Formats: sequence, C-alpha cells, structure tokens
Amino acid sequence: MPIPFLVGELAVATGEIVGAVESLPGVCAGLYQGLRGRAEHAAADVVSFSGPDAVEQAAPAWRYIERADGAATPFQSLALAKAAAAVHAARGEQPHVVVVREAGRPVVILAVVSAGWGGLRTLRFLGDPLIQYGDAISTPTARPHHFESALRAVTAMPASLAVLRKVRGDARIAPLLAKHATVVAEQEAPFVDVDGGVLRHARDERELRRFRRRLGERGSVSFELHRGSDAIAPLHEALRLKRQWLDKRGLASQVIGDAGWEAALELLARDHARMLAVASLTVGDTLAAIEVGLIHQCRWYAFLGATHADFTSAGPGHVLMADIVAHCAAEGLAIYDLLAPAQAYKRAMASGSVLVHDYAAALNLRGRLALWGARQLPAAKNAINALPTPIRRAVMRLALKPTPNQGKQ
Repeated sequence: MPIPFLVGELAVATGEIVGAVESLPGVCAGLYQGLRGRAEHAAADVVSFSGPDAVEQAAPAWRYIERADGAATPFQSLALAKAAAAVHAARGEQPHVVVVREAGRPVVILAVVSAGWGGLRTLRFLGDPLIQYGDAISTPTARPHHFESALRAVTAMPASLAVLRKVRGDARIAPLLAKHATVVAEQEAPFVDVDGGVLRHARDERELRRFRRRLGERGSVSFELHRGSDAIAPLHEALRLKRQWLDKRGLASQVIGDAGWEAALELLARDHARMLAVASLTVGDTLAAIEVGLIHQCRWYAFLGATHADFTSAGPGHVLMADIVAHCAAEGLAIYDLLAPAQAYKRAMASGSVLVHDYAAALNLRGRLALWGARQLPAAKNAINALPTPIRRAVMRLALKPTPNQGKQ
C-alpha cells in the first residue's frame, strides 16, 4: 500500500491538532535539524531546477556524471528520469533536480518529486513508484559533504515529509540517510552471481529438469530476446499477463495498470534498446513465460515477470529465469539482480542478497505525526495481505484511488 497515501490520511486525521501547534518554532525531526544546520564543510556550488523541464535543464550535468559511471543502477539513468518526469508532470507532481558542483564540475545529482497526498506535501525519489532502487548519482570524486549539500537543498523545499524508498545498502546516498532518516521498511534483494553460477540445491535442479521435460511434452521450448521496436508487443503482453495475475489475487500495483507508467516503459523499450529488453519462453507457438529486464553496467535487473495461466503448473517462469542467467553469461553480464522482495523462488537460485530500506524523515510537525504512522506500515501491509481476496481487492483499490488533494501544488 502506498506510503504517501497512509501518511497523508494520518495527517488529515490530526489536522486540527496540527493547525494549533504547527507554527511552534524548532519542532522537527532529525533530518530537518541535522541538514539545515551549519554545514561542516564549505558550501558547495548547488543549483536546483524545478518544474516539468527540471530534468532537461539538468541534462548536461546528468550526462557528465553518467559518462563517469555515476549512475549505479538504470533507475537513476537520464533516459529513465526523462520518461518519469513526463509522467509526474502530467499528474501535477513537481520534479526537482539538485546539482552539486565542485570547481565548476558536477559531482552529485539528487532528483526528487513533490506531490500532495491527503493534504500532506511529500518528497519522493523521482520515478517512484516505477523505480526499483532509489539513489543519487555521483562522480568518483564526490565526497560526503557533497551529498550533504544535495540533501540539504532537497529538504529546504516546501514539504512536510520525505519518503525515500528502496535504497540499497550499498547505495551512494545510503550512509547519509542512515544517519539522518528513519527506516520504515526493510527488504532483501536477492541476486545471482553469474560468473559463480546458480547455487541450487540438488532437489531444485531436479525440479528444473522436470519443468523442462513437462514443457517439452507440450511442444518445442524456445528462448528469445526482444529489443527496440521488436520488444513493444512482448512488453504489452507481459503487462497484460501481470494485470491478470494481480486482479485474480486481489492485489494492486502503482505501476502495472497505470497508463502513464506503462507508457514510460514503452518509451524506454522503443528508444533505449540497450537498456530495456524482454525475454520470452515459448512452448510450440504459445507464450509460456516472459520477463522485462533492464540492463545497466553488466547487470540484468529482473523488473517484471509473468507466466501464462495454461502453463503455470509446468514452471515456465523457473525455466525462463535459468535461460536468462545463461544469456547473461554468454553476453558478459556479471549479475542477475532479482530485486526486492526476496520470495522463496528467488532465494532458491540466489548467490546472495542486499538489504533494501525505505527511509522517511519529517520536515515539520505534521511530518512528525505522519512519520509515526509510517512506522506502522509494515504491520498494516501484512494485515491487509492476510485478508480474504475480495476484501483485499476492495481495500487496495481504495488505497490507490487519488485523494482530492493529490497533485495540487
């Protein structure tokens, strides 16, 4: 369930109290105080761009940092940022891009979006909820005070709460958020070390062979990779199958089924063939399983997977994932990143995992009240997932329904 929705509702519920005391001076949480205070280092050159063209204005600096391998994942690439900014702007959300320079050269970029949820102004990573990892981008010469300057500029923006989700333990910005913000959720993202091979138990290897045999009994099994314009139709099919899967289970997604975010994925597939690929497994002439992957710096990120209902019992998804690992090995990709959360089928083939945290920080009293509610979200989500399917479906649709204040600036 979306964090901004729940924290926004909490803010509305406590609105009368907030109205009486919000103007009290000095009331704020750790990030607000820690980053708006006196800097330990000399102030870096900081420039902020806001509005629908914020990413475009920052594009020269973004390209400079990307050429220095400054984007740790594809989710911080300029291509994805441009696609995401268009979606945010179309729904009335405000992109902000902070560029920190040293000696005239960009060293750090931190991109966020601000939006109203239930009367609460919230800051999120640009691209949330599409992006699966949140981070800043930076050159090798970036130092801690450069990240401090970027985050200080972000927290100076008018907002009550910052909710920065899906931050890997090894993210560039992780040490700063661990120091100044509160962890409101923790997950693991399993990965496969392609060079080391998949570490399956013997029983899992037997099961994989059994799956291949079952599929082979129904027709010839083939693996195919689609890129560029050839990936558009398979991408649409992957999204359709995933929508069916979610609906059947009474689950909801902020991305799947959202016309704006699905269009952003199509844009990436069409215009950035080196970044987005679609892998498919067919049995005879019928699609059995499909996966949308993002490729960046010798890593395949398993963004979205879906299977055809007619083949579910034969495990086509497991076979497809094994074939993708083989493809990664042939193409020199070192890591097959399965992303969070760490379901059992991912753990069964993973070489290891990395912790992924959702961080939140209050920027005023209203934000402090909402942050208290955000800490309750993991338990609330577990309770919702335990509900019977019809009830869960109704609750999730209500949660994803925009409030009257959403998108207002």
